[in-house]
Amino acid sequence: MELKSYQKEALRALEDFLHRVGAYEKDLPNFLDQAFREVAARYMENPPPYLEPKGLEGIPYVCFRIPTGGGKTLLAAHALAPARRFLGQDAPMVVWLTPTEAIRTQTLKALKDTRHPYRQALEQALGQVRVMDLQEALALPPGDVGAVALVMVATLQAFRVEETEGRKVYEENGHLMGVFDLLAGSVPEDKLAPPEGIGR
Repeated sequence: MELKSYQKEALRALEDFLHRVGAYEKDLPNFLDQAFREVAARYMENPPPYLEPKGLEGIPYVCFRIPTGGGKTLLAAHALAPARRFLGQDAPMVVWLTPTEAIRTQTLKALKDTRHPYRQALEQALGQVRVMDLQEALALPPGDVGAVALVMVATLQAFRVEETEGRKVYEENGHLMGVFDLLAGSVPEDKLAPPEGIGR
């Protein structure tokens, strides 16, 4: 499926932002705002300020603002290519969040269908990919991590709950222990613990 000109421009802006962030890598937290302002000035009049989500300081954060029917899902699938290049990951893990259960079901079905344009865009961006829902992710064998790109589709509500009883996403899960064993060697020790006030 051919991207529209505004979608291509949005992807160029994302690539430009991530490229600039990569250039500032040594002092990233102090330059995210500067990288955003430099790129935003090229693509829009009166750009908004860069807003850093609380608890995610120092992590690049941007958002596409596309109207209803503007092809956000297709754009999101294509946006994974510059994100993968920025991260330097051959087989990344993607958490794809949707606002409602109906959209989650629709998105999951499209991304699992190898003939669908969304899935084809996903494969173009990530190469070999495995798409799954939360239940499938909770049973993920450790050998799959790093072998193929993993895309987990869930709703925001699956994680936004105060009362976690009955929510499998918060249960202890032996299947996932191997995943954390793999991470332990590649993540600096000081980054393994969550920030103050943030749960595991």
